[in-house]
Amino acid sequence: MNLQEALPRFGVLIQILHKGEFPSLIQINRKMVDEGFSVSTRTIQGDIAHLRETFGVDILYHKGKDGYFISEEGQEATDKFLDFLGVSRVSEIVGQALREQKEMSPFVSFEHEGLWAGTRWLPTLVQAVKEHKWIGFDYRKFETDQVKHYSLQPLLLKQYQGRWYLIGKQQNGEDRTFGIDRIEELKIRDQKFDPPAEDPRDRFTHVVGLDHSRGKVETVRFTCDPVQSQYLKTLPLHKSQRIIRDGSLETVFEVKVIPNYEFIQRILMMGARVKVTQPSSLATEIYSHLKEAANRYE
Repeated sequence: MNLQEALPRFGVLIQILHKGEFPSLIQINRKMVDEGFSVSTRTIQGDIAHLRETFGVDILYHKGKDGYFISEEGQEATDKFLDFLGVSRVSEIVGQALREQKEMSPFVSFEHEGLWAGTRWLPTLVQAVKEHKWIGFDYRKFETDQVKHYSLQPLLLKQYQGRWYLIGKQQNGEDRTFGIDRIEELKIRDQKFDPPAEDPRDRFTHVVGLDHSRGKVETVRFTCDPVQSQYLKTLPLHKSQRIIRDGSLETVFEVKVIPNYEFIQRILMMGARVKVTQPSSLATEIYSHLKEAANRYE
């Protein structure tokens, strides 16, 4: 199956099932044809199996209603797939624009810096993670510009703010995170390792960004002015974000996160448009950072 060609079909299939009307295979087939996809019921069954096995979208058959539906457990995976589908569509548009660069250049501006750095290692790293094989690589640190060799059990690839990161475990059992744009040499070794029992993605459930080692999960409340509130409503800081009070002068938000370095940086980026009110320890820390920044201009 060509995944790139199948993705639009998968998206339409999920939209049909999202309505919660328990459509039968024949009804799904008719709706797919209406959307411009000439497919058989056998192809639809294959797509359902592929969505379940590859993306974790749990599509089940309801015998009593003689139709299909997305289980409650599969809703989160469905949302993630739709996000993935959105990224894929954007990539396709960008790719087309790049292929037509001469014609598009007066109308489209691309930010190249850092966007594709290190991505040449992605296929090799995906293979190593999937096959549970040790890797060895040379890594150049930003702080010292020195190159050091590492051996690692690769567990997860994670994207954050346009860059890709590798999360893994060293020989001494220590968890480490590496920016793949700073990897200079990479080799997959023959030695295999037993993957951890826990899902490595779970460690980022309550985290903004990458640092999951700091402290405990806390309930953070902050107020924003009307302009900043509109941005946060459309692009939340974290999936746990909810609105406590939405007024004409300010909006009160709440998130349940580990207040790590990346979260604090995101708060500081909003400057005077935001104020942390809870917990008091975090409010004090934010105040200290802002005061130190102001002192630099005195």
